Amino acid sequence: MSDQPEASERTGAGSTTRRAELGAFLRARREALDPESVGFTRGKRRLTRGLRREEVAELAEIGVGWYSWLEQGRQINVSVEVLARVAQALRLTMEESVYVFGLAEKRTPVETAQLLSFDVPAGVRTALETFGGPATAVNGRFDVLAWNALAARIWGYEPGDDWRRLNHLWRMFRDPALRASVRNWEAVAANGVGVLRAMYAQYDEDPLFDELFSALRESPEFVRMWTSTQVGRPAEIPIELDVPDYGALELRSLRLISPALPGITLFFQTAADGASRAVLERLAPATG
Repeated sequence: MSDQPEASERTGAGSTTRRAELGAFLRARREALDPESVGFTRGKRRLTRGLRREEVAELAEIGVGWYSWLEQGRQINVSVEVLARVAQALRLTMEESVYVFGLAEKRTPVETAQLLSFDVPAGVRTALETFGGPATAVNGRFDVLAWNALAARIWGYEPGDDWRRLNHLWRMFRDPALRASVRNWEAVAANGVGVLRAMYAQYDEDPLFDELFSALRESPEFVRMWTSTQVGRPAEIPIELDVPDYGALELRSLRLISPALPGITLFFQTAADGASRAVLERLAPATG
């Protein structure tokens, strides 16, 4: 393989943004990797944090020019095989590798492009309504598509709201009232950003996802968490809330995904303790 990268034919603002994100992510992962963990001697004269670019290129068995241009966000064509070797060299997790492939506008053989889903079958809506705790149906952009009465009472969802008011992540970062009500906001928000990173690569052909991303970047807290370059699956983090007039409430979420509902995740939330169960029981009549 030549050390001179080949220019890509795909252009545009979205493509440029994703190349920049890819470069920043690779650089951060390179700088976080311990040289000794991958067989390099740290040495007294090493001033670079983590690995050097040429060391990553060596591990990936590619030219240093190719790897340097990747980190610089240059407009180049890189094969799936090269990206796979870079991901292995940087010891990326599965979620991080999927993220890298998406930003590079490449698909692995088992991946297909996705578009956001907004369709929730009537049977699913009935299941949400009959559940005894807060329950919601959410798409890959964190849009809350359906909910039951308890979820509406706790989270303030209303039919006909602007998409931002029905987007869980937008409200987490841009709604001061909601943020103030979540006691463990930092942990809950960071978990959401990690999942967003994985989703952002998967939905790279949907402009609505870029719409959310642009809106979130107006939040300094979101930018801070985004630049920490975390990618991951949803963690089982309890949500600690203050519900006006009802007191403290701690919820745990059951996350359900079904092949029959592509692009939709169902969340069924239950009380984490006796005090929280009492709060839900008091809230239930108020939603009737």
